Amino acid sequence: MRPKFTTWKIEANGQDITRLYGKYVSNIEVSYKVNSIPTATLQIVSPSYLEDIFEVGMELKIFMGFDRNNVEMFTGKITALPSGNAESLIKLNIKLVDNAVKMAKTQKSRTFKIPKISTVVQQVAVENGYVPVVDVDNDTVNISDLPTQIGQTDLAFLNELAQNTNCLFWYYEEYIYFYDDYKAHSMGDVFRTPDIYNMDITPIYDLAYRTDFVKNNVASIDWKFKQAKG
Repeated sequence: MRPKFTTWKIEANGQDITRLYGKYVSNIEVSYKVNSIPTATLQIVSPSYLEDIFEVGMELKIFMGFDRNNVEMFTGKITALPSGNAESLIKLNIKLVDNAVKMAKTQKSRTFKIPKISTVVQQVAVENGYVPVVDVDNDTVNISDLPTQIGQTDLAFLNELAQNTNCLFWYYEEYIYFYDDYKAHSMGDVFRTPDIYNMDITPIYDLAYRTDFVKNNVASIDWKFKQAKG
């Protein structure tokens, strides 16, 4: 089988900047983890200052794939000025955070009226501009155990609800997925099977961030493309 080369591209405020600045990108990390906000980090190595290019609030889209068949892996905004150091070359780290960060800003206190997990998740998701996708076996809870949010952000509340119900939740585009944990995990789409005859037992996965239901990394894996070809 022909080898597949990892590729990527970056868009800043809707414009492809890969050709212009891609040669300075030495590392890209995208982190999709369950029960948390997606994040990403760009590492820039350059002979000149580039921090004024990447402004706070700028929206960046990161695409990753193989042989330039890239898919959108992350969309987020720069949250702070790049940090780094200057020696023979200038090294900068640019931190990005998904729009879901808005769910971690405001603390609320309330008791939900309808004793169904799906209804609770739907209310929280819709209030934050997301479409809920819920798949839980034991949807109904006892009236005495109605979910209560006390001085918590919506993110913290969903995290607690997931832990108490043996569920996982994650973000993907405009959706919040809330699933029984045993339904969420999957290894991903296999490009090839392990070659046991040549002692190669590591399969290659198609970006490996799929579940059986939706593109996402629900295995708490950090994606790192180091010195990939843009």
